[in-house]
Amino acid sequence: MRSARPLLVAVTVAVAALGLAACSRPEPPTVKPLSGRLISLSNAGIDVEATLEASNPNDFPIQVKSFTAKLTLDRRIDLGKVTSPQQVTLPANGKKVFTVPLSMKWNDAAALVPLGLSNKDVPWDADGTVKLSAESLDLDLPFKVSGVVTHQQVMQAVGRSVPRIPGLF
Repeated sequence: MRSARPLLVAVTVAVAALGLAACSRPEPPTVKPLSGRLISLSNAGIDVEATLEASNPNDFPIQVKSFTAKLTLDRRIDLGKVTSPQQVTLPANGKKVFTVPLSMKWNDAAALVPLGLSNKDVPWDADGTVKLSAESLDLDLPFKVSGVVTHQQVMQAVGRSVPRIPGLF
């Protein structure tokens, strides 16, 4: 009669291996910028949007909880930082494309005047992080998107910010 001991050892080793695999560290997700787009530019502020693609290599979903981004105009004008909640679920072993709205009010709309006088398109940059969370995972992943405000768009915003003088306009 054969002993059941080798079979018991094999089953025990298999269960232990499955247990170790289930307790393994989660793989880090990634965030890839796809595009940046100007939504509006006015004498009140600027609205842009970043389109990002996040990949989740894990066997469990991950939540995007929020984002934070610093917006810069013409590579030198710091418009400030925006933080906002963002509820997006990254599916297990999958990818998700989502947009991040970035809205900034002007501290000083007069800053548009030199940009209008430059007679050129003006680049904008958003440097930020996306906050992700799951059962055993909390991390911030960086992103950077860029775009352009055309000279015509700058001039329209400048025109709306200059006070009307009776008899001239």
